[in-house]
Amino acid sequence: MRSSGRQRRRAIPKRVREECGDPGHHGQRGHHSTVSDTAQNAPVRRLQTPTGWTLVALVVAMCFLAAVVGWNVGRGRSPAKSSADVGFLYDMIRHHESAVEMSLAELNHGTEEGVKIFAREILLQQSYEIGVMQAWLDHWGYRRSSPPASAMAWMGHHMRPEKMPGLPSAADMRRLDTARGRELDALFVALMSAHHAGGVHMAEEAADRASNDYVRALAARMAAVQRAEIAEMEGARTRASLPTVQIDAPVTLRGATRR
Repeated sequence: MRSSGRQRRRAIPKRVREECGDPGHHGQRGHHSTVSDTAQNAPVRRLQTPTGWTLVALVVAMCFLAAVVGWNVGRGRSPAKSSADVGFLYDMIRHHESAVEMSLAELNHGTEEGVKIFAREILLQQSYEIGVMQAWLDHWGYRRSSPPASAMAWMGHHMRPEKMPGLPSAADMRRLDTARGRELDALFVALMSAHHAGGVHMAEEAADRASNDYVRALAARMAAVQRAEIAEMEGARTRASLPTVQIDAPVTLRGATRR
């Protein structure tokens, strides 16, 4: 349901306000811009190494925080379902869920700590972002179960969701499920680097096309962070002497039809 009128505003932590902007504004383009200040220049942080139930608790806590933030920021006029704002959120939620799945595989069966730290960070950060994006859709009146007919339509392309840029193929996911140890570490770096490259492409388009300043800021920050992590993961692969791996994941808009 769409949020109705006057509801009590909840307190937002300072760090979240700095990264997402002041939810007291509606966030339409032209009111203010948070892209350059809070997104493109946001530092990339390396996380410590929580494990087990600590990791689960962190993910749950971040998802809850994301829902609170999203509820506040998502107030105001609702973009059309055909808009870049809404289309990007639907597509990037699905894209992030793939990254979370791959990160869990690495954390469960990988070996190299220099690689696993990226899996932890991606799991936490992208779980948080899924919560933010889902909350925005909810409060704009869009159900997660009713996505647009095709993915990437907001970019002028039309494709099946599994063909979005950077998503691992079914064959690559089977390899990820069965790999162990350093073999898995190397495969994870290859798949997540391709995944990030596809995500950067989508996020840069959203940062340019979306009308809502908060969506634009989030997209710009995603692009900056994921671009940096591609280089950092390659550095980790080199330091660990992991081999390069050939994968099937499409990084470009393969399988799309332009309209």
